[in-house]
Amino acid sequence: MAAKSSIIGTESDHRKKSYPGRPVTREPQVSGSRTLATGLAILWDFTKIKGPATISEIARRSGMSVTRVSRYLGTLAQSGFLTQDPATGRFDL
Repeated sequence: MAAKSSIIGTESDHRKKSYPGRPVTREPQVSGSRTLATGLAILWDFTKIKGPATISEIARRSGMSVTRVSRYLGTLAQSGFLTQDPATGRFDL
């Protein structure tokens, strides 16, 4: 059975497309921003925590590495979605 045609070629051609230094192109049916989804998942985790939380607490709850969560929390705080207590380093909504 032949793969379905699309504007860029067949689905199998699309999956095989790869460039040096870049991951293989995602499946055509996968859409949206994984970065945005991850940031929203971290914000969602905050809604389940009572009070301020440390990076480690959020990393544990989200199942992500402390380094990755730290980058997201920094961006979310810089954008005004979270606050960070300078004395304790804890983040809050």
